[in-house]
Amino acid sequence: MVTSSIPRNKPDFGLGGQHAPALWPVLSFSIGLALTRTDLLPLLPAALLWLSLLLVLILRGSRGLAAMLAVGAAMGFLSLWTDAQMARVEPSWLKGEQLITANVMRVQSMGVASRLRLKDIARQDGRKLPGLADVYAYGLRGRIWPGAHVRLRVRFHLPDNHRNPGAFDYRAWCFDHHLALAGSAIGDVTIISQRMTLFASWRERIRKALTDVPASGVIAALLMADRQHVPEDWNLAFSATGTAHLLAISGLHLGMVGMLAYLAVWWLLTRRESWIVSLPVRPLAWTAALLMALAYAHLAGWPLPARRAAMMMTAGVLAWWFSARVSPMQVLMLALALILVLDPPAIASASLWLSFLATAAIVLFSRRSHRRSWLQRIGMLANVSLLAWLATLPIVVDLFGRLPLWALPVNLLLVPFYGFWVMPWALAGALASILDWPQLAHAAMQLAGLGIEASARMLLIVQRLPGGDVVTVDVPLGNQLLYALLVALGCLVFWRRRQGAGVALIGAAVALLTFSALHEARLGSWQWVTWDVGQGAASSIMAPDGAVLCLDVPGRRGSRFNGGYMVSEGLRSLGHRHLDVLLISHAQQDHIGGALSLVRRMGGVRELWLPVSARKAEAARPLLHWAAEQSVAVRWLKRGDRIRWHGAQVRVLWPEPAENESNGNNASLVVRLQMPDGPALLFPGDIERSSERQLVQRGVHPVWGMLIPHHGSRTSSSPAFVRALQPDLAIAQTGRGNRYGFPDADVVARYREQGASVWNTADGALLVNWQEDLAKAHIRSWPESFSVRRRLALQWAAGAL
Repeated sequence: MVTSSIPRNKPDFGLGGQHAPALWPVLSFSIGLALTRTDLLPLLPAALLWLSLLLVLILRGSRGLAAMLAVGAAMGFLSLWTDAQMARVEPSWLKGEQLITANVMRVQSMGVASRLRLKDIARQDGRKLPGLADVYAYGLRGRIWPGAHVRLRVRFHLPDNHRNPGAFDYRAWCFDHHLALAGSAIGDVTIISQRMTLFASWRERIRKALTDVPASGVIAALLMADRQHVPEDWNLAFSATGTAHLLAISGLHLGMVGMLAYLAVWWLLTRRESWIVSLPVRPLAWTAALLMALAYAHLAGWPLPARRAAMMMTAGVLAWWFSARVSPMQVLMLALALILVLDPPAIASASLWLSFLATAAIVLFSRRSHRRSWLQRIGMLANVSLLAWLATLPIVVDLFGRLPLWALPVNLLLVPFYGFWVMPWALAGALASILDWPQLAHAAMQLAGLGIEASARMLLIVQRLPGGDVVTVDVPLGNQLLYALLVALGCLVFWRRRQGAGVALIGAAVALLTFSALHEARLGSWQWVTWDVGQGAASSIMAPDGAVLCLDVPGRRGSRFNGGYMVSEGLRSLGHRHLDVLLISHAQQDHIGGALSLVRRMGGVRELWLPVSARKAEAARPLLHWAAEQSVAVRWLKRGDRIRWHGAQVRVLWPEPAENESNGNNASLVVRLQMPDGPALLFPGDIERSSERQLVQRGVHPVWGMLIPHHGSRTSSSPAFVRALQPDLAIAQTGRGNRYGFPDADVVARYREQGASVWNTADGALLVNWQEDLAKAHIRSWPESFSVRRRLALQWAAGAL
């Protein structure tokens, strides 16, 4: 009897060299680039790891992979050098006012101001800035367009980071985008010449069509990648439900544009039999789809997800033209390589890896979907969505600070809805706008907006369900890597027909990540954090049992990245994912402007403590409206109130009832917090000398630490007030380089004469930790988190001048 070894039907997901020969070379290149370009590891460990990998690959005979690892590292060094050349700034650009000419790349409305992204910047003396600059100017709304050539007087400064735990590295972002300077225009901006480009005119027509359209901010995000007018509560609802990707122009949106163009051209070319016979109908239809998708991406300004999707579509169309049989995974890997070669900083982009992992999961699983029934295809879609959720969960948690437990069912509903309702109507409105059919454009935009509003209402309902808005702390990198390893092993075991073991491994990974994301810090003693929030005030008190009280949160009207964003990211970084009490000293924007953002980002607050003067204050209305909607308790504080909070005694010393009729500085709450058998802290808001005089007359008692009133202005901190308090620690909350000159030098000297250690949050957030017996405090200022590699690259470039 003749026997033959017939191979078992093992699952094939396109990871072998036959289906995706680019997989391991691209992976080697990406590792080399990541080790040199990112700060994932310190310099010395990164160098040792790179050298070890190189030696292992050479000893194993994988010289091609070793070469790709070396090429990736070289690309990282080269890109750092070239970016540093664009980001470097000569000191003379920072001295006084500069009269410049420049070309406008982008115009962004920021309320009453406009933010101009400038290039080709030249001074009167002929010196040119290699990189770009962001300049804020007033009175330009509707008068200036991208492509304008302008003359203006500017006071420049270097991009700067807020020095807080968990802070976003804005300087690194500017470095990667060649943004060398920021500044404010002084006086009028002279438009030397201005000619609106074709695409700029199209964008302006689309903006006009969006007037009085519901959900116009979301439509602008979908069509032009302009997300600044998406309501904050909607943004957070999309993040909490795992659907934030719907707001980013990515493969879904380019795919819809391409498919509509494909169907239109295919229908046109199949009207005649001779065309069907003589013309390559499908390749022509795919080419039309690609061209339309590229035009759409150009209209949106080429955001990173759009560039990635456009590269993948280009590879697919070329494969059609040349009749190449290329696996989707091969196309995905080649697109990744092309993105990283053209834009090396993208190696550190969370959005790139979020999209790449989701697409890779879909590609791997969908290879098993051939010749299925509709019911089986729906099941396959659910499985693919689950796999994409598992693949991207750590990045989603890290990026949005939410655990999206409802992501799977919500995406199964909204992705088709956006694909077959919202996007077609929005695109139809955009096309009608471009063709100057305003009534048709407005009608189409209305239909798209109504669909978006309905979906947003659904998301807000889901957000209120149990598990609908789960705030997380920052997950350690080691736990994220362990999660990825367990999920990968679980999928491998599952696909090798050991479903039980695979599900157990994946379940363990999800349990690990969930525990890490939900586990809050318990310090066992008191902590006081005074945040670096610019020219404003924000503090937090953490009790030994983990309770959190925040006092004041600043922010500009309409700003997304205000004090509320900074404090919420800082609390999450320190291991806190809830807020017990928000106390507002008085209802002015530099103390309350970011309060609504903070409570939303922290998933709510248990209680609000507000001064009586805030009842009628305009700045307090959004917060009070939200509190009424969420049934949050509001406690109105007045002089003489005493509150027991987690063992500490909170006492309100000011204001007088007469001051409650105004919302001035002297209406600020003055609050004393006495720790149990420990030091006392004073939070005096913005009170001025007249209020200080009355407090001294009534007999104010010494404190261990305090905030300097009114950010260190000379209108406050009278000598008698400072002598009566005798603080060991005095903190001024100011913005770096603020135009008021805070803190005043005489005020600082006054506190130092009383033996106080004076700190300024402009130098970084201040963290005060007490020992368990409260006998001794450890004080430290939070350092800047600017990328080490980028700092060295800038120093390297400066030395080569």
